[in-house]
Amino acid sequence: MPKTKVLSKSFTQRLLSALAALLLLFITFYFFKTTGLYILSSVVVLVMSYEVFNLCLKPSKPLFFVFFISRSLWFFSFLKFINLNFLWLFVFADIFIWLLFERFSALKNKENLIDEKRPKNTQENILSFSFYSLVTPTLCLSHLKMTEHGALALFTLLFVVLCFDSFSYFCGKAFGGVFFKSKLYPKASPSKTVEGALGGLISTSIFILLIKKFNLFAMPQFDALLPNNSLILFSLVVIFCVFSLCGDLLESLLKRSAGVKDSGSIMPGHGGIFDRLDGVLMASVFSYFLLTL
Repeated sequence: MPKTKVLSKSFTQRLLSALAALLLLFITFYFFKTTGLYILSSVVVLVMSYEVFNLCLKPSKPLFFVFFISRSLWFFSFLKFINLNFLWLFVFADIFIWLLFERFSALKNKENLIDEKRPKNTQENILSFSFYSLVTPTLCLSHLKMTEHGALALFTLLFVVLCFDSFSYFCGKAFGGVFFKSKLYPKASPSKTVEGALGGLISTSIFILLIKKFNLFAMPQFDALLPNNSLILFSLVVIFCVFSLCGDLLESLLKRSAGVKDSGSIMPGHGGIFDRLDGVLMASVFSYFLLTL
């Protein structure tokens, strides 16, 4: 099959998957408001947790079941009852559960060694698992609780990262390797180019500045979330994009250490949910602390 047809098919799949996801988000928020959006987001995060688990801690299914119950209790209770400070108790619970399972696994094998089938550097992997399936999703979901227009704050985060991903993809395809011979970070992602990253950053910044200047969304609440000073707005967008790019590269390193191309196959043309949310999760760290100022 010619390369152009493969690219066209991949692009069509990516576009249709993205549109379906956006439609689902819109319908959920329109009919069920912030609570519905939170529940949908929590379900998505739980599915993503399975992908992160497979990357970091496979193949113990009983271990994942315990983690899944822990995640479910946390996300669905955090909506109404639990303070964010309790998050760190769940992180320590992750470490304790992992240590407990590893100990029983060693006793079962009559040795004090970690199962050879599991990924190496497991101590680092349990921290990565907690970070991507618990800490950053919680900070992301916190947008729905922290401000009067929480859903709009989450939408803004998703919108900026989505713009950066899209612009980077097209700039990389159009100009990759034209100005810079070396790749952006070949150890993590051989396909990412410097042109793609810079093009995505510049294009996203200009696009957001135009939206602010001409109020293209015609939404006063959205306009109020963005600072009036163009230099400050530009700086914030750049920081968002850098965090998103770092999240993408870190997830690529995780996938390479696990020996897989995608975190899953639930989204045609995109891969897994983790593949699509890696930048959002990392950018949510900056966004969360920005909202708390």
